[in-house]
Amino acid sequence: MSAATRFAELESYRGIAALSVVIFHAYQTSRITNAYVYEDQFFLDATLRALNHGVAFFFVLSGFLIFLPFAKAALDQTTTPSPRGFLIRRAIRIIPLYYIAIIVVWTTRYWPSTEAWRDLLQHLTFTHVFDNQRIFYTIGPRGHWPSK
Repeated sequence: MSAATRFAELESYRGIAALSVVIFHAYQTSRITNAYVYEDQFFLDATLRALNHGVAFFFVLSGFLIFLPFAKAALDQTTTPSPRGFLIRRAIRIIPLYYIAIIVVWTTRYWPSTEAWRDLLQHLTFTHVFDNQRIFYTIGPRGHWPSK
């Protein structure tokens, strides 16, 4: 997307929304047994739990920002951006970070257990979504984690 069609402010908000989701998930994993770390501090606990609303905000902004160059090309009656090029650029940006996240999380949760190798392989090949028992093993809600 050219600099003239970018909305830096909206992209900044999208970054803030993504960061809020990361902080929310970090807070989710801070549970000791069934209690959150700041559960006794109402304002802080409520604020950290509310950060999960960043997901909807992130997806709305992402949908708009991703669609924008295609809409602009249609309105200006110019050549639309290449969907293939878009997908390749997205894969180059997302997949390496995904692999790093999977390997770090898997290693910290399961190493040196050999029982979860199947889970690692499924996540690295994007096939974990087809396994109802293991879909959330490595990255997912804490309530779905298997016991070590």
